Amino acid sequence: MKFISTLSFTLISLLSFSQYQEIIVVEIDNKSLVPGNTYQFYAQFANENDHVHIIFGDDIKELVIQSTEKFYQNEFGGAMSSNINPKLDSLDKTVRYDSYLSIGRTNSHENYLSNFNLDLNQFESDGSGIRTDDGAWYVTPDQDQAYCKNGNKHVLIAQLTTNGIITGQVSMQGKDNKGSIWRELAIPISSENALSEKDFIKLRKANEKKFKKTGL
Repeated sequence: MKFISTLSFTLISLLSFSQYQEIIVVEIDNKSLVPGNTYQFYAQFANENDHVHIIFGDDIKELVIQSTEKFYQNEFGGAMSSNINPKLDSLDKTVRYDSYLSIGRTNSHENYLSNFNLDLNQFESDGSGIRTDDGAWYVTPDQDQAYCKNGNKHVLIAQLTTNGIITGQVSMQGKDNKGSIWRELAIPISSENALSEKDFIKLRKANEKKFKKTGL
């Protein structure tokens, strides 16, 4: 049996009701410095300290990330946020709009993101999509970057820049704020109906305000 499926079935008896709510997509103003539109994909959760530590595809539900046009790839960037050197941003502003996979970070600073069995060569070299039935990107569950913090109930899972329409599906696993494991399979992703940065900021401020009042 493949590795990701083995992991999933091993943990099935420990699963809690999912604290995951939805994928929120935000269109980032890239100031036309790069070709296409830049989208950030966030997993939204119910509570402070909920988290996601693995995003995967398995032989039950394949992971697919694709676009009707190629993904933009910056020559100084990388396929994962852990490959993005923050010092390059002051030299070339286009690096910040690179396409990459992530969990909670936009560059390599304090970023412990890894991947298992993901072929990202074509994604990085020519902007092709990503597809796997036995691969994942992940951090270990003890890493701070996987958690919702300070009233923020969102965790970044990818940034993608393209002239096309993004579609696909991902599966995710993490823990809720009480330490119980949750898992969601075949979550659809799409760049259509993306929020503006302004609306996303409003949403985050509303969550932070609620957290200060209730602690939830």
